[in-house]
Amino acid sequence: MTNQWSWIRGPVFDSFFFISGVVFSPLAFFSFIFLLDHFHLHPQQAAIYLYAGFLLLFDQAHIFQTFSRSHLDSDEFKRNKKWHISLPILIIGLSPVYYLLELDDFIETLFIFFGMYHILKQNMGIMRIYQKKNGEYGGVDHFIDTNLMWSCLLVAVAPEVIELLHMDFNIELLSFLPLTKNISRGIFVLFILLFISRVTYRYLKTKKINLPKVLFVSAILLHYCFLYIYLYESYTIPLLVITVIDTIYHDIQYQGWMYHYHDKRWPKKPFIKNKMLIASYCYAGVVFLLYSTKDIYPQFVHEFLTLTVMLIVLYHYVVDGMIWKFDRAPEIRTLLH
Repeated sequence: MTNQWSWIRGPVFDSFFFISGVVFSPLAFFSFIFLLDHFHLHPQQAAIYLYAGFLLLFDQAHIFQTFSRSHLDSDEFKRNKKWHISLPILIIGLSPVYYLLELDDFIETLFIFFGMYHILKQNMGIMRIYQKKNGEYGGVDHFIDTNLMWSCLLVAVAPEVIELLHMDFNIELLSFLPLTKNISRGIFVLFILLFISRVTYRYLKTKKINLPKVLFVSAILLHYCFLYIYLYESYTIPLLVITVIDTIYHDIQYQGWMYHYHDKRWPKKPFIKNKMLIASYCYAGVVFLLYSTKDIYPQFVHEFLTLTVMLIVLYHYVVDGMIWKFDRAPEIRTLLH
């Protein structure tokens, strides 16, 4: 039955890494509730424990994997050599300068919003692959699917912008917050209905649907509904917990993609993907130790190290939009077959 659809790697692999990874978002939330109820921790303390585990098991490992494409893939490095040398220097190497200029808050804000955009672009990229592999090259489907993804970003970002302007710039727009939420959610719901209608129409007319894309998009929609509509309205959640809930499935997707990349890029060198996985978790372990031992060194050291780690993540956001341009990189087109 599955032979009528084209997957990135296969129905089982795709279902685990690219589709069902969103299940980890509610699991992260319930883990937070478990820490509160069974260990009677303060919400901020529970958030710190949850975030520490997230850094070690999911987040920082996927950040490090980026370097296997940007710097260890010789074809990619030669193609964009000036960027792969200058960007680490500008973004990461100048962290002492950014720290001395007290740009921490600005970088943190950039980090949050760029992160939301980065996650959207990854979702968009996976969706595009499922579209092309199953014969959807444009038209109504592309219009609805694309704007549905952008509406996901809108429902997440619009209220945050209002609150940011109020808190950081003293621009009084909080009176517009309910209206902003209603408009962004209205657009979101509109494109959900259009998406469901289009899938239903195609099935009734042709008896076929692009199942991989439908499952993937549906999973993403459930995630955004769960976090940005249900949780936001029902609970007061620390920012660290929101970060874990919003990011964890993205990390799982990325690890799945990097496994696929290593396997296709170097099919005769299976040890490469194993080495990179081990190296990525060694790096995650270092970040975890820095985070978990922050009380034993001076505050300024903790602030500087936190900024540096944040800048490495920001570098990942920036360079990731460059290294997966299939039309410019013939060596990775095998990932689509």
